[in-house]
Amino acid sequence: MKRVSWGIILDGNPNCMVKNTVLLRIVEKLCLYTWILSALMAVVMIVMSFVQNSGRKLYIGLGFVMGAILLWLCSYIWDEKVRCSYCGHFLALKRISEDQFVDGSERNISRKVYDNSSGVVYDSSGNSAYYTSLSSHRENGKEITKRYAYNMRCSCCGSVCKVEKTVISQQ
Repeated sequence: MKRVSWGIILDGNPNCMVKNTVLLRIVEKLCLYTWILSALMAVVMIVMSFVQNSGRKLYIGLGFVMGAILLWLCSYIWDEKVRCSYCGHFLALKRISEDQFVDGSERNISRKVYDNSSGVVYDSSGNSAYYTSLSSHRENGKEITKRYAYNMRCSCCGSVCKVEKTVISQQ
């Protein structure tokens, strides 16, 4: 499921806008790329678990995992899904309408599926032989894409924006 904002359909109170400061711009840039830092921390945790032989290994590993999760959550907070596009406040959007069907599309898909099998075969004399086989066949299906839209209101400035949600399913 992918969500895309269609933009603001009702302006909010301009007095509630977050001031664009240097600190805010630095935090925005850092939070955009914290998933990279989170992945690096996970790699460091794995390496430290092999290198460290003391009893502190578990605590160091847990610390790195918690730090990686915290950085991932920080990057999620600054994402456009939870941040008001008018005033800039985060975690202030509230859903105010139900899903409304916008449109849908259907696409035929075809893929090649490989089946592997292997085993041992015995004949009546007791001799054995090992075999492997690889077979493939085509599977045909449909990919159905449905788009829905709903409205969200910011609890800080009062602006309303329309958000699109895409649901993809395969048959």
